Amino acid sequence: MTRLHLTGLGRSSASGEEVEQLQWAQWLDGAIVFDRRRWKCDSLDLEWRNDAHLIVVTEAGHTRETNVRINSDAYRGRDRAGAVSFVPAMATRLASYREANLVFSALWIDPSLVENLCGARRDALGAVLNGRDELVQQLMGSLTSVLARTGQVDTAYVEHLSALAFLRLAAGRADASLQHRGRTVSTRQLAKIEAFVDENLGRDIALSELATQTGMPVSSFSRAFTATTGMTPYAYVLERRVERAKTSLALRDQPLAAIAFLCGFSSQSHFTSVFRKKTGMPPGAYRSHFPGRI
Repeated sequence: MTRLHLTGLGRSSASGEEVEQLQWAQWLDGAIVFDRRRWKCDSLDLEWRNDAHLIVVTEAGHTRETNVRINSDAYRGRDRAGAVSFVPAMATRLASYREANLVFSALWIDPSLVENLCGARRDALGAVLNGRDELVQQLMGSLTSVLARTGQVDTAYVEHLSALAFLRLAAGRADASLQHRGRTVSTRQLAKIEAFVDENLGRDIALSELATQTGMPVSSFSRAFTATTGMTPYAYVLERRVERAKTSLALRDQPLAAIAFLCGFSSQSHFTSVFRKKTGMPPGAYRSHFPGRI
């Protein structure tokens, strides 16, 4: 099986193939998988059906020739940097590649999760073959950059990023249930969210868990929360992590790595980066203002 696909069934034949995995991560027990690779081959022919939705962004390189067909959609030309493709789950992809030398990022997402996150049903998502979409490209680039800096990304961040990408791919064809304009989060619901976040701050918190506190579907929760508070749910969780860290720095003489872990940051470097951005100073400098810690 060629390294171009991780899940599904089909047949493929490749010659002169070389693969170097650059980044890999998964969330929610494999419901979301990010896979970034450098890929070279003389030729590849495949007929494949994925059981997960697939977004691919070509970051660098090119092919001499690319031919892809998914149902009535077809592309014939070259794969180049900046190309964005989307293969819907259970769609059969017929493809051939000649003289490929690419760096690409791929995001695999379980269809049921996509529908839960943003309401985008499978029939609302058509194939995109070597198209151009600056937003999807930026979202994938952001995930690549954060993983490179921290080695780990919060589940809520990846869920939010995935929802934005799929709402974009739906391009207005998704079902009207995607629109929840004017909805807000009540004071009581905000209090439940705050209590839940504070109780679980030391671990990864999923966007779906926050939505559960309000009784809203994830597809409308993020917009309602942002409309009410002026910040995304992910930014709110980071804010609470920083506030917890401030208290720890002021009261306890713990190592910075321990505080980062207890406050739910993915690493000490992630903790330092976020804390500096929020307060204007690194954690060590902030701590120096509070002598006599326990």
